[in-house]
Amino acid sequence: MRAVTDLAKISRCARRRLVRIRQVLLACPHDESMRRNASVTWAVVELDNLIINLHREFTVSSLMGCKTVTGARVSHSVGSLSQLEAARYIMRTLEPKKYRDRFQTGAIPRRDEVVMRDPARVMQVSVAAGLSNFASISNALSLNSTVFSEVSKVRHFFAHRNAETAKKALDVGANRGIQPPTEAWMVVDKLLPSKPHTLLDEWVADITVFHNLLTV
Repeated sequence: MRAVTDLAKISRCARRRLVRIRQVLLACPHDESMRRNASVTWAVVELDNLIINLHREFTVSSLMGCKTVTGARVSHSVGSLSQLEAARYIMRTLEPKKYRDRFQTGAIPRRDEVVMRDPARVMQVSVAAGLSNFASISNALSLNSTVFSEVSKVRHFFAHRNAETAKKALDVGANRGIQPPTEAWMVVDKLLPSKPHTLLDEWVADITVFHNLLTV
């Protein structure tokens, strides 16, 4: 996924990646613990990466004056920006001290860019720049999905797998009423109370709706 002139391309890319996550999970049986562990690990990490990519590329594309899925051209009060200038504007808005101390001149390496996992950061840039697609951003955020606060905690467990990150993953499940599983990785793969789907299924469904509303 990368910054584009048409948000329909970002929407299609997000849809393909979400479909792939579903396919991988459906292809791996629950009774094969080792394979299921690997599939769930990949799915959580991929979903977290997708969220970060989606927010970054959507915001940069909007600042570059892209078209929305419905064909409207995004405008704002900042003036014409290149991709590099858009990345600089995002840092100047969200992390002004870091920008002043290190990046007032030159390009910002991707590894040093602002991590935009929280959709509230997209809204903050939208308000600062006066993006004309503010209504779409507001509608997407009105879902109030827990995925953005939950997925990063679980992703850290899958990345580090220690006692501290395992506790945080289990706490995510406990907050949603999920009974403690045998192993921490199972927390996202258990059915939610009184629901026919798992926490991971819910996350994928929420991001599907979110990106559709965001890019319209």
